[in-house]
Amino acid sequence: RRTLLSYLAHGQSTTAAAAALHLSPRTVSYRLRRIEEILGSPISERSAELQTALRLHLLRAESS
Repeated sequence: RRTLLSYLAHGQSTTAAAAALHLSPRTVSYRLRRIEEILGSPISERSAELQTALRLHLLRAESS
């Protein structure tokens, strides 16, 4: 979740997300490919929906 949210928050930049998460860009790329496999579609096709869902999840976790 953190990787995907960071990727979306950084304008879908693997490099920027990796820097923010203190990870290798290859690690971020691997995680994003895995997420797309699970979703069954490219992240870019559902980026707004995914970003909204992730933010709602964070808000819910913070209020618990």
